[in-house]
Amino acid sequence: MPDYARPVIDRVAVDTLGWDALLAPATISRVRLKNIGPNTVLLRTDGDDSDTEDELAVGAVEDFTPYRQAAWTRGDPVVYLQSSDGNSTVVVRWLP
Repeated sequence: MPDYARPVIDRVAVDTLGWDALLAPATISRVRLKNIGPNTVLLRTDGDDSDTEDELAVGAVEDFTPYRQAAWTRGDPVVYLQSSDGNSTVVVRWLP
């Protein structure tokens, strides 16, 4: 298991089939997403609420911090992801 006391980087495949939850792998206080393409990735803080939707263009970076608690704990949904077209890849940097 990675040492989450330091930043850990993962790559996550994103498709158009539904809203996939990005789950905290440990207690994490910040998350940085970078869309490495080839398509725009849609983001939601609530997978069922289109009012929480935003876009992450190819090459764009987005930072997240929890707003209801000091940190996410293992298994907490951080954000929901869906590709705008076909498949895409997001680089996730988990920050302690």
